[in-house]
Amino acid sequence: MENKRVSSDRFLRFPFACLACGALPLGIFTICCLIIGVLSFFGQINRQPERVALADDLLIDPTDFPANWNVTIQDSTRPCATAPLGSGCRAYKTLIRFVQYGISNDHGMQEVQVHLSESKAETEYLMELDEEFWFDSRGTEWTTPDVFNAGSLRADQSYAACHLYHEAQECQLIARYQEFVILYRTTATGMSQEEVWSIFNLVDHRISRFLAQSDG
Repeated sequence: MENKRVSSDRFLRFPFACLACGALPLGIFTICCLIIGVLSFFGQINRQPERVALADDLLIDPTDFPANWNVTIQDSTRPCATAPLGSGCRAYKTLIRFVQYGISNDHGMQEVQVHLSESKAETEYLMELDEEFWFDSRGTEWTTPDVFNAGSLRADQSYAACHLYHEAQECQLIARYQEFVILYRTTATGMSQEEVWSIFNLVDHRISRFLAQSDG
């Protein structure tokens, strides 16, 4: 897929572009290289991912769940939803959807981050692991249930675990699929861990289906 290499190629071309100015006097040569560097930098900031992805391509919806779950959703857009990298947003685009399950009093939140390259997504994935699975004295340590270990996702990288927070169970999934980072957090006071894992599999199926279609 071509957009995997755009970011690195842009900067690999920078020294060679400077060499093209090599025959010029030193002062003009330096100015030439500075201009090329600035254009390259701002071109990187304003560049958008080549893969077109809509919210409904990446976020689970009620049709993904069994009919008896009676799921309702509500979307939320952060300020960074349309802002490019370099404007204070760590991702090119962030999509958020809140999910309410009718089968229990539980609710979840899915977040999808779209990054400009797989390497940026991997860096963000590792940062999210540190930020989201930290120990809070008001809760217990995050641990991975056996039912999670017994399953498998199609993500390039993933981690899922649960803990008790104010005596209520919470479960969370963080996964990277190429240039996409997925976060799904849910309460699990009325759901079993098997039901939580089934939701994580719905998330996995939705993004994997999109990638298979777009790569095909």
